[in-house]
Parts: sequence; structure tokens; C-alpha cells
Amino acid sequence: MDVRTLSETRKKDRAEIAALVCATLSELKIDHTWTREGFDECYKKAHVIKIDAPQGLRLQIEIDGDSCQPNVHVLPWNFTSKSDTCFSDAFGAINQCHYRKATLVAYGTDGLLAHLREKLTQALDGSAFSPERTAAHIAESGTWQERDARWEKYRQEFQAENIRKGEVA
Repeated sequence: MDVRTLSETRKKDRAEIAALVCATLSELKIDHTWTREGFDECYKKAHVIKIDAPQGLRLQIEIDGDSCQPNVHVLPWNFTSKSDTCFSDAFGAINQCHYRKATLVAYGTDGLLAHLREKLTQALDGSAFSPERTAAHIAESGTWQERDARWEKYRQEFQAENIRKGEVA
């Protein structure tokens, strides 16, 4: 089978593309979940693959028969809020404000598989991450645990204020 001929526009191909993506992730020992076509209310004609990589790195891929640009995979890489990690420049076009998001594009199934292999190999060997930026992020914003504690305090204060006002949800 020539992966270059697979297309998101064909149902059978979508399943094959998803299987190839999951096989690549399994080979790299990357945690992932695969929601098959027809089982996600938001993506009725899509296979949705959620990736959890080292240091809180995440990605969701939709192999979508309703895509407005079939076979153009827009890949929104980001970190879970339970992580302080920041990207290094080696990862590619990253958000230059906080270094915690990157939106990259892969063309075709072969491009998608090559992209995943490259970026996840960087995550596995650590070259995707910047210890210096991570330290600066923590110095500026606190650790994720500290941010969670601040958010919880704010949420409780907000809830108490709404109760006082009689605006309980």
C-alpha cells in the first residue's frame, strides 16, 4: 500500500490512516486513545486520536471526512495545565509569547507520519523542551501546583461572592 494515495475523503482510507498513526504511536511507546469514526458527537465522520507524550505534551488529531482541507493536517501541540514544560526552538514554529503551544502543518498521510515520528522522537529524547524557558516560566507564573492552588482559591472566592449576591448556579 502506498500511503501517499490515502485520503481523508474516503471512509476506508480514514480508518487506515488512523491505524497507521496509532501503529506509529505504539511503536514509539507514546500513550494515546483512538475514538473511531461515528463515536464522537463533534466529529461524526472522523477518527479522533488524542496523544499524551512526555512532560505533559499533548496533541489531538482529527482524520476528518468533513475537513475543509482534506489531507492537510493542522496539528495543535500544547502542554497540559499539569505541566510547566516549555518548547525549545528545535520543535519548530512555537508560540513566542509563552513557548507552550505550537501549531504545525503536515501534508498527506506520509507527511503526517513523518511529522509525528520527528516531533515525538524530539519529545522522547528531550530536545523538544527548553529547561531555561521552563525555569523562566516557573519564575514568572509559579509551578503548575501553585497556579492550581491560586485558581482554586479564586474559584472559591467567586462562588462565595455569588452566594452572597444570591446568584447560585
